[in-house]
Amino acid sequence: MARPKSTGLNTVPRRDASGKIIRIDYYHRATGTKLGSDHDEAIRLAAELDGEAPPPARDPITIISGVCDDYLESSRFKRLSPKTQALNRLYVEKLRKRWGNLPTIGMTTPVVTKYKEELEKAISKSATLDKPGRKPRYLKGEEGPMTPGKAAHLMNKLTLIMGHARRIGAIKGDNPASKPGGFGVEYRWTRWGDGEIKRFMDAASPDIRAACAILFYTAQRPSDVVAMDWSRVEERPDGRLWIWLVQQKTGELIDVPAHRELAKILREVKTKDGLILKSPMGRPWIYRNFARAWDKVVRRADYRLARKMFSEGRTKDEIRGHLIGDQDLQRRDLRRTAMTRMAEVGATIAQIAAVSGHSIEQTQRILSRYIPPNGAAAAKAIGLWEADERVIKLMAPEPGDGRKRAARPMRAGQTPGNRKVTHSLKSSGGKTPVAELRRSATADLDRNKENGQPIDV
Repeated sequence: MARPKSTGLNTVPRRDASGKIIRIDYYHRATGTKLGSDHDEAIRLAAELDGEAPPPARDPITIISGVCDDYLESSRFKRLSPKTQALNRLYVEKLRKRWGNLPTIGMTTPVVTKYKEELEKAISKSATLDKPGRKPRYLKGEEGPMTPGKAAHLMNKLTLIMGHARRIGAIKGDNPASKPGGFGVEYRWTRWGDGEIKRFMDAASPDIRAACAILFYTAQRPSDVVAMDWSRVEERPDGRLWIWLVQQKTGELIDVPAHRELAKILREVKTKDGLILKSPMGRPWIYRNFARAWDKVVRRADYRLARKMFSEGRTKDEIRGHLIGDQDLQRRDLRRTAMTRMAEVGATIAQIAAVSGHSIEQTQRILSRYIPPNGAAAAKAIGLWEADERVIKLMAPEPGDGRKRAARPMRAGQTPGNRKVTHSLKSSGGKTPVAELRRSATADLDRNKENGQPIDV
């Protein structure tokens, strides 16, 4: 097999404090000249330094591969965060591998619909139910299993690519991949309870315990918490500790006071320099190692609980519903758990958004999803309503209170002896004939004249 041609580049990944790659710098291998962070531009500059011809031009936008190239070089793509760029590039390359040589105008709505059906078949082929009532387990394939989440990413990026093709004039009319439909990706409803948090904290080492407290009491993302350093913690004149940070995903500036329970943990730390959270070796956490350490604590906490419940004679099925791992409780769920806790104690949506960094609309959607209707909330609402002095009393009158319905007064000239005239209905359609009604009315008038009573008209 022939070896691929060397690009003449050295790649140097640049990482942030949490160990995540934020960009890749390219250097000319022969001279060590820095060529920047754009891969295509670095290849061109390296070719110039080597005295070689520039690489061939990219594919035209008349095919899907050319649209992918144009999108990856667009200002819209470069405005994204490094993490989002990496995610989009991954799935765009998958689409290029599948559809790269297809003419852009050949990506029609029927083609998109057929591709969605292919993804649905791949999901059903990869997924096998482990046990009834449990989450599906996915089989390993050549490129990993096709999950509903991956399929949704692929369709989302296809919509994005075809939208870019429409903007640059490669296609006319509407986006053929707009609103393709979902793949049954379930929203997360899980929240950490007090029991789960306590068991986790009891089983955790001091560094992971501090990480759990910061995640919960700041309502921030795990990646932001791992990168947090002591320069972002300060004591204000009011005597409270305040934490400020710039979120990596959105760029939002967050400045919030530390919860008193979190403040106790932070004040107990002796060495307050560098990162707040460090590995057992005293170094910055690489995120994958932090995730492994967290999962190890989850397994330890679940093992302790399982042993205790086994000694009490509980069955496996009874134990499984109480385990952190079986409930699929994750680090990121602590953020939404904190938001729902603030909502349950009466914090407004604007106040919660100021802590978490979400927009008002996002906060509303999260709370509506994670706070399902329950009896406790309903009872609290009715209790507050009952305490309102403006409640309208709609009680029925008590028996014997004298508020009985008054008898209808008699008309002038009417005596109790007067008999009510009842018109019997004839059998003809259930209606009284008009002639019969006229005869009855005439008889009543004649009777009143004979008795000397006035005539009511």
